[in-house]
Amino acid sequence: MPTLSSVLKAERPKKRITFPLVGAKSLDAGGFDGPTVEVDIQILTPGALALAHERAATFAEAHGGKADEGDTSYAIAYRGHLLVAACLDVDTGAPFFDGGFDQIMSADGLTDGHLAYLLELVEQWQFDCSPRIAKLTEEVFTRVTKGA
Repeated sequence: MPTLSSVLKAERPKKRITFPLVGAKSLDAGGFDGPTVEVDIQILTPGALALAHERAATFAEAHGGKADEGDTSYAIAYRGHLLVAACLDVDTGAPFFDGGFDQIMSADGLTDGHLAYLLELVEQWQFDCSPRIAKLTEEVFTRVTKGA
């Protein structure tokens, strides 16, 4: 029987997405009108998620906030650190945000809307790669919870 280490030697799954840049507008039919760039997003390990929380807590406390998901500075910092970890350059596999968290926080043209859009795609990819069932009918819920 294989060990977990031998099973997990494969690369984490990635998904290529289109990231709208300054001036790009969403089209009703999907996609964008204006400048975009392709970005790979990867599945994040529990360690990467914990590190994003830790760094967000440090940021929030340094800016007079609280290490709490309800705190605005914490939420913004968590999103930024999560995106730094999840987004990769499609050609090299290096971090897409090559200036890290500081780049996300200060880049001209990156708005809260850009980051919220990107975070939504990252979270959806995490969910898509999860073994959890997306929608449970009453019958499936009963079967899963009772082991039937």
